[in-house]
Amino acid sequence: CADIYRIKAVPKTKPTKDDNFELITGQKLEGLKDNEILIEPEYISVDPYQRSRMAIWYKTESKQMQSFTVAKVIKTKSDKYKEGEFIYGAFPWSSKQVISADSKTIFSVVPPNLSQYKPKEDPDYKEELDTDDGKFDVAQIKDIKHSYYVGSYGMPGQTAYYGMLYRGQLKKGDNVLISGAAGAVGSICGQIAKIYGCHTVGIC
Repeated sequence: CADIYRIKAVPKTKPTKDDNFELITGQKLEGLKDNEILIEPEYISVDPYQRSRMAIWYKTESKQMQSFTVAKVIKTKSDKYKEGEFIYGAFPWSSKQVISADSKTIFSVVPPNLSQYKPKEDPDYKEELDTDDGKFDVAQIKDIKHSYYVGSYGMPGQTAYYGMLYRGQLKKGDNVLISGAAGAVGSICGQIAKIYGCHTVGIC
């Protein structure tokens, strides 16, 4: 059985637990079929963008919130994932759930397998940033806390990275102004700018 959170009503102002959400306990789960896995969340993210998505999720059959999540594989009938492994993806708010091992909402295992990763062959590699202070040992990725995958190593970090480097075309020594610098994404944008040796100003 599983406990799930559903959206009871779309908030008109600030969401509240009693007015906008309902907890349904003891929801029966179907048995695993071939190529399915049973997962249990370890960490879920709660992000500002979800406020605007609630109206969309409310119109779905399940009426469930969704979050970027690190989850543990409890049972498996798939060769892709082993029991006890952790995965990162976007899943509904539920204490347990059965999903297809081929689901596009599964993004990676945690930690990702980077044993074949060669940094200098990465299209994002920047030789001028490859200093002793900036070196990263791929073997150390196993030591990264799982909670980071819904933060700096998850959507906020990815948004900051691609926003700064791809959309912003950041270059070493640029002047950078970051609005919302105290937020999940803005705070990482500031760190990226400093790594690039930029003159950085943040507005909180």
